[in-house]
Amino acid sequence: AGASRGGSSDSLQILASADGGRIWKRIASISGSDLKNNGNVNNEFVPSNINQWKAQTVAIPASYLTANKVFFKFRYWAGEESNNVYFDRFSLTPFTTDVTEVANDVITMKVYPNPSNGNVQVSFKTGNDGKATYQIKDITGKLIYTMSAVHPQYTVVTVDLNNVFPSGGMYLLSVQNANHITTEKVVIIK
Repeated sequence: AGASRGGSSDSLQILASADGGRIWKRIASISGSDLKNNGNVNNEFVPSNINQWKAQTVAIPASYLTANKVFFKFRYWAGEESNNVYFDRFSLTPFTTDVTEVANDVITMKVYPNPSNGNVQVSFKTGNDGKATYQIKDITGKLIYTMSAVHPQYTVVTVDLNNVFPSGGMYLLSVQNANHITTEKVVIIK
């Protein structure tokens, strides 16, 4: 989801590396109305409903589909009259595992409100041991906050994560229980 204050010179490049990040190859570039899908917005743009998001599809070259490890890098260049751009829910397909196996390994997690002023709640169903580890990382991957807890088994729990975000920005919230981990992005506006 993105907007502009008048210009449309912003661009996003998606790069891939199959050698641990030594050599990067650009596999896609997104710009113009494909990137700024909400047109011109003079105030600070923050997506507030699902209709402001736009799905994008990028074809990954075959050489990366067969590599052992592939790293992706996103480079964003803001133009003179830029506004905010948000990214959410990256996925790679086709899956190399059975769909049933993937479905069984997912923690259904809700994070709200999102965007938030810094007071966030996370809800999910616990596993067979009730243990959960919460981690918050900034967009560079730096660990900001971690907490472990034990909840009742196979129960939907809601946990308050208040005042753990040091400043406004985008963060990655991960919840791990048993052998499962789910990560959601959280946008903090302070």
